[in-house]
Amino acid sequence: MSRNENDIGNLVYSANIKELIEAPQACLNKRYWLSAAKLIYSGIDNLAWLSRQHSEPNVRRADFIEWVNQYLLPDSNLHCTADELYGARCGLLHANVAESDRTRMGAFRQICYSTGASDPKGAYKHIRQERYKSNVIVHIKDLYDAYLSGIKKFNGRLEQDPDFASVIYEHSNKWFAEIS
Repeated sequence: MSRNENDIGNLVYSANIKELIEAPQACLNKRYWLSAAKLIYSGIDNLAWLSRQHSEPNVRRADFIEWVNQYLLPDSNLHCTADELYGARCGLLHANVAESDRTRMGAFRQICYSTGASDPKGAYKHIRQERYKSNVIVHIKDLYDAYLSGIKKFNGRLEQDPDFASVIYEHSNKWFAEIS
C-alpha cells in the first residue's frame, strides 16, 4: 500500500509530529527546562497512544514503556530505564515533582535533570550521599535528542511497514490538528 500524502490521517499525523518536535525545542531555546521535559513526556504518551492495541481506548503505562524501549532508549545517551522515565513522567505531569509513587517505594531510581552546559556526571555532587544510588541524572538535551531519534525510528517504521502505518494513520484521525 503506498502512502497517500493527502490522506487525512497522514496530514493530521504530520501536523502533530511537527508540533511534538518543535514545542519542546522552543522551550529548550528559552531555557524552560521543566516545560520541555513535560512536553517530551506528553509527546511520548501521544506516540504510545497511537501505537496502542486497537482494543485499548486509552494509553497505558505498558504502552509508554514499550514505546520508550523500542524507539527512545536504543542508541541513546540515557542511562535510565523506561520504568524510570515513566516514573519521571508521572511526577512531572501530575505534581510538578521529580518523584513518583514507585520512586518513593524504592522500586526505581528517581530521575534528576541536568540542564544547559552542565555535565550530567557533575550533577551527582549535588545529591546527598545516602540518595546517590537511588537517583539517576538525565541531561534534558540528551532526553530531547533521544526523543527526536525515537520519532525518527517511529517514522522509519511507518515508511517500511504499511500495516503499522495504516493503524497509526487511522488512530491519527482522532488527533487535533490545524490543516491548511
